[in-house]
Amino acid sequence: MISSAIIFAASAVLLWVLATVIWFKRIRQVAIPDNRLPFLLGWFGAALFGLLSFFSSGAGWISGIFGTIAIIAGIAMLVLYVLRKQGAGETIAVGDQIPVFCAQDAESNPFDSISMAGSPILLKFFRGHW
Repeated sequence: MISSAIIFAASAVLLWVLATVIWFKRIRQVAIPDNRLPFLLGWFGAALFGLLSFFSSGAGWISGIFGTIAIIAGIAMLVLYVLRKQGAGETIAVGDQIPVFCAQDAESNPFDSISMAGSPILLKFFRGHW
């Protein structure tokens, strides 16, 4: 018979995997919804179920391993979400003047925004939605 500790631990890992896979799939599509509460609840629930697996009947080393993985992974995603820097600062509309910056191109050659003044350019940024 499967113990409740193993059920909690397996559910915790499954919940974390489900929330994280959907999160990264949405990131690739640049389609993270404005309401991110389901993802946060998924990661929090994974950590909580992982913790519950330690205090359930039949707790053993298998449930301990999976419970620990769920706790660490769930808390890690919550911490990464809280520490994100996206959304800070002013937005730039199409046609606005870009701020002064320095970066590297695809061949690792340095360039800056001042050297591109007066030329039409297209800048492409990857957004991780953290």
